[in-house]
Amino acid sequence: MAFVNERMTKEEMAEFEAKAIKNPGNRLSIFRPYQWTINREENIYLIWALREREEPHDYYFLLGWKGTLMPVKLREYWAKGSPRIWSLLHVKIPEELKVYEHEISKSLKNALTVYAFNGNPSEPFNKTTNVEFNF
Repeated sequence: MAFVNERMTKEEMAEFEAKAIKNPGNRLSIFRPYQWTINREENIYLIWALREREEPHDYYFLLGWKGTLMPVKLREYWAKGSPRIWSLLHVKIPEELKVYEHEISKSLKNALTVYAFNGNPSEPFNKTTNVEFNF
């Protein structure tokens, strides 16, 4: 199964809230997502968390990779002709998963490709936005 953009069910949102996960972009607040880019078969998902106000091209995400949560910080660029280019600023991979760093990076790229414009399942630009990577 491939990644898809989905709205979370009420049960999934409640499950996240019960875990009291800190927002990767604002550690002072609890993360309360409502949509995600998910590959259910692989148990991998990407959730947008925050866009920097002072650095509007910097985005925070939470990557759930086979049961492990990893904060991710990316910077976006838009090239002429509409490709969205992502540069990886930081991903906090636990030491025990460093051997899977290549797989984690590939999963992140696959998720971002489907996330495309904004990860909203009903946003038409998600079908037309091309995505490229600098990592």
